[in-house]
Amino acid sequence: MLNIEEAQEKVLAQPGVAGIAATVVYHNLYLVRVVFAAEDEAHYDPFYSVDSETGAVNEFSFLHDGDPAEITALFLAEEPDDLEHTDESDDWFAHHGVKGMKWGVINKDKLKGRESGKAAEDAVVDFLNHK
Repeated sequence: MLNIEEAQEKVLAQPGVAGIAATVVYHNLYLVRVVFAAEDEAHYDPFYSVDSETGAVNEFSFLHDGDPAEITALFLAEEPDDLEHTDESDDWFAHHGVKGMKWGVINKDKLKGRESGKAAEDAVVDFLNHK
């Protein structure tokens, strides 16, 4: 029977694994969320499973190999409690639309293109009706 440290050592021995972000127990498996060494591997599922009885290491698909809701809850429970939210960053994005613009209102006088008036209105109505 493997303990959690031995399971983590087995995962760290896998090619491309640079570190371990978190480890949880899921049924008879240790699920290990890893950090990859190369940026081009960042799109891979960052999870490995280690069977606690046999020591077998396998890649683990979060979506296909288990219950995603249960696994998410396990990993969220492992997050540190001392995280603090701050609004001290200067990085933010705001968009307030165009002055005077109303949601869902089509101003037929300002439609772009060559058509204007009734022809433009008909084109918009046709487009909306064919969705």
